[in-house]
Amino acid sequence: MTKHPNVLLVEDSYDDIVIMKYVLKKYQMFDDLSAVRDGEQAVDYIFKREQFASVQTPDIVLLDFNLPKKNGLEVLKEVRGHEDYSHLPIIILSTSSSPLDIFDSYNAHVNCFITKPVDVTSLYDTMMSVKKFWLNIAQLPSKK
Repeated sequence: MTKHPNVLLVEDSYDDIVIMKYVLKKYQMFDDLSAVRDGEQAVDYIFKREQFASVQTPDIVLLDFNLPKKNGLEVLKEVRGHEDYSHLPIIILSTSSSPLDIFDSYNAHVNCFITKPVDVTSLYDTMMSVKKFWLNIAQLPSKK
């Protein structure tokens, strides 16, 4: 892939958003990173509803599991149930390491479940691995 994909980060923690943006921008991992802070906003963004009507469909979604309004599993199921967006690569990036959360996510067809690292260096290493896989190894679906 010649262009970095645009990414939607769904994360309720302001501090985690700031850290993630810092890591992703500093190391030029993605061209465009947008962030929303709850599950309802995530669905509205992906489906281009209300204030998100003119946004570009993300190439990849980094989705926290524990979110207000709709949790990550609810968002995942809703997106997977929509014909136009069911192909969208979604990576759960969460502090959860619960076997049930992991099982439920894969059962709902998440592309990947990653337990969020707790320090910036580990986060950088993890995101470099995500970048390498999703940009250099995997083929992303083309947009309609």
